Amino acid sequence: MLLLHTAGMDIQDVFDTLPDVDGEDEYDKAVHKLYLYFQPKTNILYESLIERHIFRQLSQRDSESLDQFVTRLRQQADFSEFGDHKDDHIRDQLIDKCK
Repeated sequence: MLLLHTAGMDIQDVFDTLPDVDGEDEYDKAVHKLYLYFQPKTNILYESLIERHIFRQLSQRDSESLDQFVTRLRQQADFSEFGDHKDDHIRDQLIDKCK
């Protein structure tokens, strides 16, 4: 295939290790396989750690009501990947950072 020939031996070596994808046209399949391989991947663990750090830094502002603070905690907890323990983390943060 001209695409792989033009891309070079390094890309051909990578391409040969990739799993097959659905499609009829060989060119479209090759492009799709390479796209999936080279598409940037997100580090979910790293992102989750950052979001949890942000959550742990939240504290009640001077002009903020308790309800407003809980709402902010809930919004940040949605990004923090706490799973079934989300309410426990919100409670702990509320106790620790409430004025």
